[in-house]
Amino acid sequence: MNLLSRRHLRPFLVAGLCGVATVACGSTPEGSTDDLTTDDGLDGMSDDFGSEDDGSSTGDGSASGGSGKDGLDPNGDCRSIGLAEGCSGEVFEGEAAALDLLLVFDESGSMSTQVDEKTGETRLDIVRGALDSFLRDPDSTGIGAALSYFGHLPLGETSCDATDYQKLAVPFGILPDHADDLLDSLQTQMPTGETPTGAAIRAACELAVEHRKDAEGAVTSILLVTDGEPKAPLSAPECDPTLDDAVEAAKTCSDETGLAIYVLGVGPSLTNLNQIAKAGGTETAYLAELDNRDQVLDALQRIRISAQIPCGFELAPSISGAELDYQASTVAYVEADCTHAGITRTEGPEGCDEEARGYYFDNPEAPTRIDLCPATCSEVRAQGQQLFYSIGCPLEVDVYK
Repeated sequence: MNLLSRRHLRPFLVAGLCGVATVACGSTPEGSTDDLTTDDGLDGMSDDFGSEDDGSSTGDGSASGGSGKDGLDPNGDCRSIGLAEGCSGEVFEGEAAALDLLLVFDESGSMSTQVDEKTGETRLDIVRGALDSFLRDPDSTGIGAALSYFGHLPLGETSCDATDYQKLAVPFGILPDHADDLLDSLQTQMPTGETPTGAAIRAACELAVEHRKDAEGAVTSILLVTDGEPKAPLSAPECDPTLDDAVEAAKTCSDETGLAIYVLGVGPSLTNLNQIAKAGGTETAYLAELDNRDQVLDALQRIRISAQIPCGFELAPSISGAELDYQASTVAYVEADCTHAGITRTEGPEGCDEEARGYYFDNPEAPTRIDLCPATCSEVRAQGQQLFYSIGCPLEVDVYK
């Protein structure tokens, strides 16, 4: 499959529309859907949600008594997110952002740690098994993936020169057809060396920037897979990687290129990896602390979902130009714990800064596009499970400003 032409992506955005040009609030149009389900564990949007929380619209796209306080229903599943009481409308679906993911894989000696005495499985075995499931998962179809390694140099010979890691072991290709190439490479690896994480991040940043030039329409992101903090005691002082150096490398890459750096930590006591993720624009590392395959796979799936959340999207054609009350609109996302979090609206990109969290219309009077502020996009991609918008009707969520 051509890397530039693949568009086979699962539905991701769901929009509710209610306005005088299309639908009258409080009525249900023929052929509309009032109770949706999604393939991500979310019960969907329904116009009876308001009756549970008895929320009322505040008129600015937020709602009182919102679901942000409790994202779980009595069965422990994600609670539905719905239009305001008395408001129903047509449903629109969009697509997830096309994603190209550079896997930066740790081959340090600790990856050979045995994690299951009965089977003899090592940490590397469980990560390979989880990746096998992830790369072949139908929800990964259409993702571009490539692979590079670090920590593969002999003990005592670790390099802190980024150019020594600036080579793809497996070039970019499209899943699921490309899965065998990636897994064949992983099967040949033997955990060997130390952990020069900062140098690996700098190399990955250069590789990702170079790839992005040809990845039209796709979001290129980096996924660091590691089981330890940066260190190379046997190679010091020639190479002495530190956590601070890795954090600096991630921050420089994120600030200068806009690339998102996700971190998957496998093994116990890896909370310091959160610092690398935050510096890389993804806020929090995904930690699989129990050393089991299911937890690693779950983390990979959550990273995929977050990385595919777009920072901007075109409104559905039947929304654009319609006579709607655009002030009664909401953009919201569902966090990993099923909490629904609304996003406040700004007047335009000038309302976005490092502190502001918000979204804006390209044209407040007749919008055709919604864009998230950069800080908001980073936050949503780090924490979000799904992104929703309604135009002309508020969603039943709390807006956190």
